[in-house]
Amino acid sequence: MGTWAARWRVALRIAWRDARRNKGRTALVVTMIALPLLAGTAMITAVRSAMPDPVSRLGPSAQALVEESGCAPLVQTPDLTGTGCANEGDAVPIGVDALTAAVGGAPVAELHAASVDLVTDGAVLMGWGLTEVDDPLVLPAIADVVDGRLPLVPGEVAIPADVAGRLSLRSGDTMRLARGDTEQSVTVVGTVTGSGPAAIAAIGGTVPEQWRTPGSTWVVLGDAGVTWDQVLAMNERGWTVLSRAVLLDPPPVEDIPYGMVSATETAAQDVALIGAVLAMGLLEVALLVGPAFSIGARRDSRKLALMAAAGAPPQDLRRTVLATGVVAGLVAAVVGIGLGVLLAALGVWILRRTGVLQVPGLVLPTWELVPMVVIALVVGLGAAWLPARSASRADVVTALAGRRADKAGHRGVPRLGVAVLVLGAVGMLAAAIFQEPVGLVVGVGVLEIGVVLVSGGAIALAALLAPRAGLATRFALRDAARHRGRSAPAVAAISVAVAAAVAGTVFASGQSAATAASWVRVAEPPAVLLSLDPDGGELTSDVVAQREQTVRGALDLAIDALSGEAGTIAYGAALREPSTEGGTDAMFPLLSTQSDPDQLCPHSDPAQEIDDPRCDVGAPQISSGASWYTSALVDDGTLVEAAGLPGWEEASATLQAGGVLVASSADLWPDGTVRLINDSDAGTPGEVDLQTVGYATGWRGHTWSLVLSPQAAAELGLIPVATGALITAATWPDQTTVDGVNAELREQGRTSLWLIVDRPRADRIPIAWALAGLASLVALAAVGLAVGLAAADARPDLATMTAVGAPPRIRRRIAAAQAGLLALTGSVLGLLAGTVIGLVLGLWSREQSGYRELWPLAVPWQVPLIAFAVPVVAVAVTWLFTRSRLPMVRRLAE
Repeated sequence: MGTWAARWRVALRIAWRDARRNKGRTALVVTMIALPLLAGTAMITAVRSAMPDPVSRLGPSAQALVEESGCAPLVQTPDLTGTGCANEGDAVPIGVDALTAAVGGAPVAELHAASVDLVTDGAVLMGWGLTEVDDPLVLPAIADVVDGRLPLVPGEVAIPADVAGRLSLRSGDTMRLARGDTEQSVTVVGTVTGSGPAAIAAIGGTVPEQWRTPGSTWVVLGDAGVTWDQVLAMNERGWTVLSRAVLLDPPPVEDIPYGMVSATETAAQDVALIGAVLAMGLLEVALLVGPAFSIGARRDSRKLALMAAAGAPPQDLRRTVLATGVVAGLVAAVVGIGLGVLLAALGVWILRRTGVLQVPGLVLPTWELVPMVVIALVVGLGAAWLPARSASRADVVTALAGRRADKAGHRGVPRLGVAVLVLGAVGMLAAAIFQEPVGLVVGVGVLEIGVVLVSGGAIALAALLAPRAGLATRFALRDAARHRGRSAPAVAAISVAVAAAVAGTVFASGQSAATAASWVRVAEPPAVLLSLDPDGGELTSDVVAQREQTVRGALDLAIDALSGEAGTIAYGAALREPSTEGGTDAMFPLLSTQSDPDQLCPHSDPAQEIDDPRCDVGAPQISSGASWYTSALVDDGTLVEAAGLPGWEEASATLQAGGVLVASSADLWPDGTVRLINDSDAGTPGEVDLQTVGYATGWRGHTWSLVLSPQAAAELGLIPVATGALITAATWPDQTTVDGVNAELREQGRTSLWLIVDRPRADRIPIAWALAGLASLVALAAVGLAVGLAAADARPDLATMTAVGAPPRIRRRIAAAQAGLLALTGSVLGLLAGTVIGLVLGLWSREQSGYRELWPLAVPWQVPLIAFAVPVVAVAVTWLFTRSRLPMVRRLAE
């Protein structure tokens, strides 16, 4: 053991001295290994700091949050992501004495929640949560201060940092809290992260007691944690508990009732995919760094030969080259991890100050640092392994004479690569069909290994074209084939980078198309909704007329402010008087459609439901949440025409004929009619109150689920009441403009009205472009590195060509040909591999996400552009940055 350590100590000393002597090469290798470590460290730090985990929901030091549910006993997951009633009993009310006894005598406090509007002179933010506490000493346990301080007396508030930025508020400024027509002036004394239970923190008495929402939350303080046994005991009383001690040390699955699994335990597939991406990134780095180690070992071949001539065994030669990988990996680990932590800390500090995102605080990586260092060492050793193996087998006499003896590649390696590539593709396809994430990750890795093994064969295949090519291309083809140990890793690195770009583009474009197809819009964009909050109570003729006048006045104001083209009032189906049975609100009559029994799902077994279209629940639906506050609309075709959704002509004609619009064809009977039931008033349950002509629009979402013509509404005993308006804007309005319009509406006394922008989610194609651009830059870096190494190796040959009369431009042409050859070969391989990976990932994700047929399995037009752009840019850049003339060099006779 002592001899082994001594040999490694000598090898590391030689490697460290060599690294200091060749600073440029060392900096290149360290940078390439450190970059993924920097990105990984920054990402881990940012995620742990910024992502709201269950513990952050407790605030800085609260031990538990306890709430009363509607049943007892109940069951819950440890992280409270799932709950369920175990019986139909009533929950025990929470009190100070009962809760204190349940948590072993720890101090407890009650939190009072309220929903308020935030009002300044130029903006209004609707529906924000406020938490009041009676004791100011409780706030530090549930609210994390970013700037300023926490409230000490009633009338002071601390608001989230992003709200402060949106309203341009600082500590000491005043603002107003509003609920309907009532306002309460408060002073902002600080900003908080918003990740704890106190989004807007205040002291009891800041807002009127009638503003408080029903029910309350209790917080457990002190130093003693709430155990899982105590949580189960409180579940028996009907109380849900979020405990810090349980989150930090979850109970075993067998101790969780009914095996309820936490949401954090169902993310293994996401972790597996991230691991696959990380593995591919490390493979890419190893492929890029390998040629640099190879050239370094070749330049040190005379030194290694002298060591061999002095009696050093092959193991020492191999250990000396491997030591360069160890030194580079350790230095890269220090640089990458250090810069990653600094970058993440700077980002967290900026986010906390600006309030762009809610960031609880800086959380540094701990145990993750050990895998990071191990990864750096593995990459360094992996990149240096083949050069070390070659150095240990080099001919001493040839090395001392200054000659090279490159060995031809083994013919069986490309064939093995094709077999491995096919095996990986088949494995990925099988894993996607059977929804096995681990198998999918393994398949991706096997396929990429196959691409790496095929790279050398692709170069040899391209070299067959050399006799028919010009001088520069012929030189590049034969040089690449002769020095396959240098060119094959470069082609593999380019192919892996292009494959990542292509796969990411295919996947992101499919996700973008699925997201767009699942978007449930209220109207053709850009559209803005004006919503009127239903006040409840009896709808007399005066109340109906007043609502109409309020909406029309607000509509004119909004159209002027938004430069809208038109505005159409939306009417809801309403009752004259609220129902005395069931407490039905006037704007929410109990309407339902009677479905054809043959259209209903007859199966109770989920396995049978899969193949029956009547049991299809449909793809996921995404919406902005913009809607009018009514359970059914009343329209004569005007609002439908203004919305402009597909099929509006048929829908408008149906309403003009006195019919009814429904969203799904399942609500239509074979004769094309709709049968409606009005259970708002006393009557025979399930009795059909109206049968009329219907039309299934296919417009998903609650807004257009049921639209009555005025005739149909009258037959059901309902009246149309203004509930808002639809504004067709010229362009998408920004949030500042919308907040300003809401402020103007409040100033005019229209406190129950506000604007909502029906804006879809951002398209994922820019993410695909960013991913493609990043991977393409990596591919170009691989090309540049390979061309630079080839130029260093070929300098004696180029000098000889110059000496026999070759013009200066020949060097540029040869370098450009080398770049084009490597980039084109790698791009073709990467295009094929990336397309397979992207399509199979899409096949897996379309089922995993529930999008199914909405996720297209197609290759977007950006994919061939990537494969074409990489070689073209590589050739152009190499031509521009290659010197035409060479310094004189000495060449030993071979």
